[in-house]
Amino acid sequence: MKHLRSFNQVNEHLGGRDMSSIDRMKSKYPKGIEIPKEVKATGSGNFSIGVDSLDPESKKFMDIVEIINDLLQNSKGEVKVEVSAGASGVGQGRYDNQGLAERRRDNTIEALKKYPFIDSKRITFIPGKATVGEATVKGSPEAEKEQFVMVQISGTGSLNVPVTGVQGDNTNVYRPELFKFDGKKKNDDNDDFDFTKTKIKRICLQLPEPYVDDFIKVLGKFRADNKFDKIPYGIYDIEPKK
Repeated sequence: MKHLRSFNQVNEHLGGRDMSSIDRMKSKYPKGIEIPKEVKATGSGNFSIGVDSLDPESKKFMDIVEIINDLLQNSKGEVKVEVSAGASGVGQGRYDNQGLAERRRDNTIEALKKYPFIDSKRITFIPGKATVGEATVKGSPEAEKEQFVMVQISGTGSLNVPVTGVQGDNTNVYRPELFKFDGKKKNDDNDDFDFTKTKIKRICLQLPEPYVDDFIKVLGKFRADNKFDKIPYGIYDIEPKK
């Protein structure tokens, strides 16, 4: 691994999608997080096999999760998440399209409720409208557009939330799913040990530069021995005092 020498740069090893690093958030929201924020997932490709819930593996679902986490991290008070959904008019009369739209809405709310957000107690989920469209041709662009889940995310008493945090600190990442599958507590007989239910601590260590490469080797071995390969760590420079 190459160590970056210039000041305020980060040697990142995030092991996948970066959910909440300050650098990512400042890049995504250069003027702060504008509230309310809407995410709309349209088309059958966003729905899982049962076609009645937003696929939790889809990019749209993860976009929703990301925005909720970002707002929780950068605001105080209640965060409202209103979910609406729709179904096309295909098969109307033979199928309960209204019920399908309602299930898409309700199942999306349930999936979001199960996600381990950084402060889930502050989230209020609100069931929005469930509507049926007029398109009757299966697979048509019109029918795909009418199949949707829309999520509106808002914070209390704020129209624009500035992104806060230490830029360059890529250890500020909330990826609970990484802890759920990687790593097992030593001498623990429970094969389903879930790190998402444990307290997570960040450890900060300052070292003189000549020692960094040796430290990375030791850290790499520790991570491999404990199956923490995907869990993030970061190394960044501190400008010397003048």
